[in-house]
Amino acid sequence: MLLGDRAFCSYAHLAVLAGRGVHGLFRLHQRIVADFTPGRPHAEPRGGKNENKKGLPRSRWLARLGDEDQLVEWFKPVDRPAWLSAADFAALPATFRVRELRYRVRRPGFRVCAVTLATTLR
Repeated sequence: MLLGDRAFCSYAHLAVLAGRGVHGLFRLHQRIVADFTPGRPHAEPRGGKNENKKGLPRSRWLARLGDEDQLVEWFKPVDRPAWLSAADFAALPATFRVRELRYRVRRPGFRVCAVTLATTLR
């Protein structure tokens, strides 16, 4: 099990870990859109017709596991990360199942903080 911060929450990191038999748990990167609405629309992968799709998740909703807990399918990005070789990137699967969940931290006198996680654990 590998725990990491937002910087490591990407398709490539999770897919490489899963390929090596290691589970990952990361806080969702602030640029990744997580929508917990069942059956929600998503932006098409691989440069499909994405006009007017700004703000939509780049993942396909699969199943609801609980309140603010879902199973989604992330799509392989078009661009290869600089840290990953071209051969390793080509070997990654086209899609990858990820569990996204959100919880709220409440402390008296402070704002409520929502934390969204992405993990390979089911």
